[in-house]
Amino acid sequence: MEDDVYLHNVDYANSVSIYRDSLFATADSAIGDDDEIVLFGNQILTRGEGKMFGVNLKASAEDKFNHHMSLATGSHATDRTSISYSLEDGATYGRYFTDGGSVQEGVVVGNVNYDNQASIYPQYLSCSADADLVDGTGLLMDDILTKSKDGIFGTSLITVAKEQLSLEKKFDAGRLTNAESALSYKFELGQTDAEYFNSLVSVDESILTDSCMYHGKIKNSANELGSRGHGRVTEDDFGMFNHTVDMTYNGLPCEISAYLITGDEVYGSRTDVPVIYWWDTLVDSDESHAKSMVSAKGYNGNRDVDLAIEGESVGLTDKIAGPVHITPLGFIGISQELYISYEITR
Repeated sequence: MEDDVYLHNVDYANSVSIYRDSLFATADSAIGDDDEIVLFGNQILTRGEGKMFGVNLKASAEDKFNHHMSLATGSHATDRTSISYSLEDGATYGRYFTDGGSVQEGVVVGNVNYDNQASIYPQYLSCSADADLVDGTGLLMDDILTKSKDGIFGTSLITVAKEQLSLEKKFDAGRLTNAESALSYKFELGQTDAEYFNSLVSVDESILTDSCMYHGKIKNSANELGSRGHGRVTEDDFGMFNHTVDMTYNGLPCEISAYLITGDEVYGSRTDVPVIYWWDTLVDSDESHAKSMVSAKGYNGNRDVDLAIEGESVGLTDKIAGPVHITPLGFIGISQELYISYEITR
């Protein structure tokens, strides 16, 4: 076992127990001076069951940093390395590797609390993390690149948001597991740009919202990729969303763009009934096909609503749904729904 540590402005405590046929180690780290930036580096290499496995972690942070490591190896121990850490206003780079797979992840957070846990064994690894907005405006950037026995795949997410911003993620890799990554994220009043790919398909998503909440989920592996999302209005105020899904499958690109925007409140007409609208997105792909879809629906209320969806593709038919204009006048419950989808087969 090799354990290399680099520290600046970090209080670090380490304990190691060595026996004839086993080794156990733990370490804990915490920020030293609150007025200085934390710099932390830790590389652990372990040989167990005849395989090399380990982790390389680098971090910089302000205001908050905590880290814990535990390790066991030998004939009377379950070979493993486990780490957990949390930070706020900082960045981390981690590389986890085991027999049959490795994962690289880079994370940048601003005004966001980020917690991560990882366990690495000789033939598989697993990691999970969650993030939440502290207050004000938050920044979250998360990149995951997985190399598995079946291929390479990756996911990248950049979000800037107010009101709400949260993330949950999990990834697995190694010879004894099916490598995959999964992200679930929510944000309100902000923008998200997401990219995700494997050897068959690549997707770029761009989402801009105001007075809207969006909840998206991305699941990725070497042979399958999918995402689902749902947005909805959150308050009776000026609101809008603009959502673009750009998918390329088997060399064939197609793009779907949707937008909705509301006007100022119309006094004297339906002022007690707020406008209601929502939208849904879907990407689904495997070795035989890929599908992308955006749908949106709006109900009339105390504001004008403009809604449209457009689709473009090379080799497939361009599509247009709308535009439609929903007025504040009329009976309660009048609605308009638009929908566009593309499906590509090999």
